[in-house]
Amino acid sequence: MTDHPHDLDPYLAQHVREALAQDPRIGELGVDVEVDEDEVVLRGGVTSAERRAAVAEVARDLAPDRTIRNETTVDTFDGAPREEHLP
Repeated sequence: MTDHPHDLDPYLAQHVREALAQDPRIGELGVDVEVDEDEVVLRGGVTSAERRAAVAEVARDLAPDRTIRNETTVDTFDGAPREEHLP
């Protein structure tokens, strides 16, 4: 018997990504999720500190037996429109 029941679930990263996209507090598709035997690593940008905390909470709920390493960052947006220049 294994100490990590999700070790047998090769889809854990996908489950976490789907939960992040579907959670009404988050709705993020751009968070990268990496899973190994001992931890779940979350990377990418989110729009607020609250969303950053919720990202870790969702991952913790789905992988309570692993360490959650939340490396997401809060992306700031100053609200000023920017002109896009195409080559």
